[in-house]
Amino acid sequence: MCGLDVGFPNVRAAQTPTERRALAARYRKAHRDAIQRGCETKLNRFEKTVRRSKAVLCRSLEIVSRLLSSDTELYATFHQQVRAHIRIPKNSEFDRARLAVDATFFPYYYDEIRFAALSVDGRGLTGYGPCSIVLKDSMIAARASVFEENTLIFCRRHGTVVGSPPTPGYRAAWRERHRVAAAKLHLQLNAQTKQKDFSSILLRPGSRMEDDEFIEVHIYGSLHRKAIERVVVHTPELDEGYNPKPNESQKRELKDNKILVKRLRRMLHGVGAALETYS
Repeated sequence: MCGLDVGFPNVRAAQTPTERRALAARYRKAHRDAIQRGCETKLNRFEKTVRRSKAVLCRSLEIVSRLLSSDTELYATFHQQVRAHIRIPKNSEFDRARLAVDATFFPYYYDEIRFAALSVDGRGLTGYGPCSIVLKDSMIAARASVFEENTLIFCRRHGTVVGSPPTPGYRAAWRERHRVAAAKLHLQLNAQTKQKDFSSILLRPGSRMEDDEFIEVHIYGSLHRKAIERVVVHTPELDEGYNPKPNESQKRELKDNKILVKRLRRMLHGVGAALETYS
């Protein structure tokens, strides 16, 4: 057996018989509930939409620009940045707990996991940055798995003890992401739910990061600019509530951002990707 390719560890973990049986039970329960409430057709349509969902990660204009600037640049994980002494962890609950939580979910390979979120419209969790990087399925599908929610929030909610196996039935391989979405979100669907509502049901940013509602994507290994399908940029100056009379500092920031967005558009064009903006 030595030397055989056994696949990516996060995907293997999502495909164990225990995980698959537990998720299958939750998935069947979701469909039974939808039938009783007269909205199974709506659930089927939601699943069909989620099958087309993308992995999206949000970062600043500067970070995205750096990733696109060179063919040798790679997107590093939090743990890799800390170990390389190019990032200082914040004194926050998330950063303090990150090592223990990541080691629980990804034992011995946590520093190779990149985190993203499922999205059907290309917009991500902009609390992490205004640029939503939409990744190509072809570049991540074999090494991506999905999980019910933020792993730290899950540990709190389910009383997961650090070092113990997480409760099974909440993760799946990329091709079965619709099953996790159905099991988690079926109660948010009813006969009156519209197709246009699916995007906000799947991903809904909160007022704080810990209030974000989303399905987490775990990607093993490096991310290169060639993995980018498109970048969707939130431009607050187009928001209805934006201050039409910004102060001097805001004016400079707006000018700098406009320059960066133009630069991003050129660089994305160079790698066959597109740039979109929204308010």
